Amino acid sequence: MQVVDFIAHDWMKISNKKQIPVSYDLGGGRWNGVTNTGGIYEKWYPAPFTIGRAFDFELLRVYGLKNSQEGIQVRSMDHARYIVSYAFLDPPVLPGVKMTHN
Repeated sequence: MQVVDFIAHDWMKISNKKQIPVSYDLGGGRWNGVTNTGGIYEKWYPAPFTIGRAFDFELLRVYGLKNSQEGIQVRSMDHARYIVSYAFLDPPVLPGVKMTHN
């Protein structure tokens, strides 16, 4: 939950908005299909299977911050301020974007 604390505190230093742009790159090869599987059930439930849902829940529960991509099954890294990824993998690369990898 350290990542949730870091993101929330960093965001609250720069913004008072309750919508926070977060993306998750946590498929790691093994779980990449979660997003596609969720699409099957979208006619009944909006965005039922998303990687990072537990982090989104904690951001909302503890800090009152809602991920701006909540409710979207296939999420984008293009407009995220925060991209959560595994430390043991290379950081995501977005052309033309300068990133800090913590």
